[in-house]
Amino acid sequence: MNQFSKRRSVRVRKSSQSPALHLAVSGTPGTGKTTLAKRISKLFDIQYISLIDLILANKLQERYDRRAKTYDVSVPKVERFLQKNLDRSDSYVIDSHLGQLLPKEIVDSVAVTTCKLSVLDKRLRRRRYSAQKRRDNLDAEIFQVCYTESINNKKKTITIDCTKKMSDVALKARLRPLLRRR
Repeated sequence: MNQFSKRRSVRVRKSSQSPALHLAVSGTPGTGKTTLAKRISKLFDIQYISLIDLILANKLQERYDRRAKTYDVSVPKVERFLQKNLDRSDSYVIDSHLGQLLPKEIVDSVAVTTCKLSVLDKRLRRRRYSAQKRRDNLDAEIFQVCYTESINNKKKTITIDCTKKMSDVALKARLRPLLRRR
């Protein structure tokens, strides 16, 4: 089993014309990051990395905030771990709402998931998020925090609306700007 994921771990087959893809799928919690990242992994036969699984498995979290019901994470600590342990010759997709904050040495492009607010609110309610946590996440979606951070970090960035499932053909077409160099 790969140390980066308890779920799916597949190495991409390389050719000299096909540089490795280092993609982060980011977005507000509940917008469809994990579903999209797993689909991309399967569609392109590349390694899937769940950043939260990696953080917890390697004890990279700082502490658990019981009030907010989230882990506090030191992004520089996670960066150091990834730089030391990732093989950049392999293609991978990193699933995390922190993916847009990772340096270009780890992630060179970002797909930011978005979702209609009414659908996002329903998804967060199903997860039993508190009213305050729902409000915080809806505000993050309204202000497109992950997209803005990705652009500010000079990453090649696209948005993908995950309100409804799109076909594989449509998904490949939407990802084309990030895949051009492949």
